[in-house]
Amino acid sequence: MAAPRWITLLLSLTIGGAGKIRSLTTIIENLKRKPEFQSFVNKETSKIPQFMIDTVSNDLGPLWEWLPNKSLSYDTNILSNPSVLK
Repeated sequence: MAAPRWITLLLSLTIGGAGKIRSLTTIIENLKRKPEFQSFVNKETSKIPQFMIDTVSNDLGPLWEWLPNKSLSYDTNILSNPSVLK
C-alpha cells in the first residue's frame, strides 16, 4: 500500500500541487494579517477586501474594464434566502 501513497504524493506535488499549496498558504497568511479578510470570511461584512479586488483586476488584465459593476459583490445571506436561488 505504500506505493500508491507515494505516487499520489508525487502527483500532487508535480501536477498543480505546488500551486494549491501556494494558494492555501496565501489564504492562511491573509487570515493572519488582514482583519478585513477575516471579517469577510467570517461573514461579518459583505465588503470584499481591496486586495481581492486587486487580484482579480491583475488576473483579468485588459479584460477588467469589461467586468460588470456588481460582479464583485457578495450577499452574506444569499444561501438563507431560497427565492434568490430559483
